[in-house]
Amino acid sequence: MRHALAAIALALFAGVLNAQTFEVASVRPSDPNSRAFRFEATADNGLRAIGTTLHFLIRMAYDVEDFQLSGGAAWTRSERFDISATPADPNATDLDASSTGFEERTERLRQRLHTLLAERFQLILRQESRDAPVYILEQMKNGNKLSPPTGDRGIGRNRGLISAENASVPMFAKTLSVALLRPVIDHTGLTGNYAFKLEWAEEGAPGEPEDTGVSLFTAIQEQLGLRLQSGKAPVPFISIDRAEKPSSN
Repeated sequence: MRHALAAIALALFAGVLNAQTFEVASVRPSDPNSRAFRFEATADNGLRAIGTTLHFLIRMAYDVEDFQLSGGAAWTRSERFDISATPADPNATDLDASSTGFEERTERLRQRLHTLLAERFQLILRQESRDAPVYILEQMKNGNKLSPPTGDRGIGRNRGLISAENASVPMFAKTLSVALLRPVIDHTGLTGNYAFKLEWAEEGAPGEPEDTGVSLFTAIQEQLGLRLQSGKAPVPFISIDRAEKPSSN
């Protein structure tokens, strides 16, 4: 089912809350001889990015995966940029883990990035929500096999491996979406953070040795006490209507 189509102009009004804007933002082409990559929030509630493409920045700002983003000139996926940005109120505590939840802090950072992309890349997007195939993540009847958190918050993925010392199930579902190239929706009802390791046989690049072991679907059931079911649900898809290379700082 096709839902209403909406054009998204990413510029915000001049009077928006300081928490949604960067006061100072430097955007420069990356060193063509460097393959360094970094994307992180800084201690002063700013943003530092090295070697990032506009395509990647849009994905981070709008919380979508590669298969949900289309359009734009070739440079939006190939040309890399370094960004250093400071918020209008660097003393704000919205990125302080003791003051607000992780999801709220992440959303505020995304809102700042929305504004930066509109101002520096003249970005305009078109968003469409439509029913599409998804996987639904559920608990098995006998319950899950997840362990209590043991370390710093985060989740990591390599070929045939997803591991976490302190991650939520929605974070795990997002990681599965990348591995499966299909949205994964969390219906487990699990609200805490957990430690876990998931290993399965994943096809590698040409010439790499093949993994041995079980499929991802079997591994999730046997190792985590969870399962993936096929289904359909409204999924957001974004296309780039306009993007310009940033002007000099």
